[in-house]
Amino acid sequence: MIRINDKEYTTFIFDFDGVILDTEKYHFKAWNLALKEYQFVLKEEEYEPLKSTGREHVLHFLEEQYSFNLSQDEKEELFAKKEQYYLELIENISKNDFIPGIELFLEILRKNHYKFAVASSSVLAKKVAQKLSLDQYFDVFIDSSNNIKKKPSPDLFNLAVTKMQVNKDECLIFEDSLAGFQSAISANIDFISVGSLKNEKEIMHVQNFNDLLSLIKESL
Repeated sequence: MIRINDKEYTTFIFDFDGVILDTEKYHFKAWNLALKEYQFVLKEEEYEPLKSTGREHVLHFLEEQYSFNLSQDEKEELFAKKEQYYLELIENISKNDFIPGIELFLEILRKNHYKFAVASSSVLAKKVAQKLSLDQYFDVFIDSSNNIKKKPSPDLFNLAVTKMQVNKDECLIFEDSLAGFQSAISANIDFISVGSLKNEKEIMHVQNFNDLLSLIKESL
């Protein structure tokens, strides 16, 4: 088992955007390309707390803060345009967009028979993973196409635990967003923060997975 802070883990649950792949920059740009047609700009500091919450939460923020009101048909059109722009932007996505150390981290632990899951609020996470042959690493892959409440609800992580048929105290989550932290806390599952954001309830903070490679090698 992997031991971190005197606790052992057998199962690892990953957010996708910002944890496995540096795709948030593409999501942010796609939103603004879609919103440009409505003469609106989403600021980076506004988008930061909306990461990993799903597209409905982004739209709800715009409605609440700026009275950005659309009909249901217009909402669906906006979502479709955002998705189209995102798919165009990631057309040339490659391993250069991997979060540093993630591929080796997955390879090492996979060879040692650890379990992996993805729990993402993104509707396109699995499609992107398949494009880069990342889906092969994961026993369970859950995204918002599963028709489940988005983060900060704990439902995505709870479903991942259920599908993996493990106990929560065996699991460790990797997250990079405020919504993801709250989701992990609500699910009562330990988590590591990855990237720039931290949380007082995390068990560890790392900039990327290179920070963890020496630790896991010692545990194996």
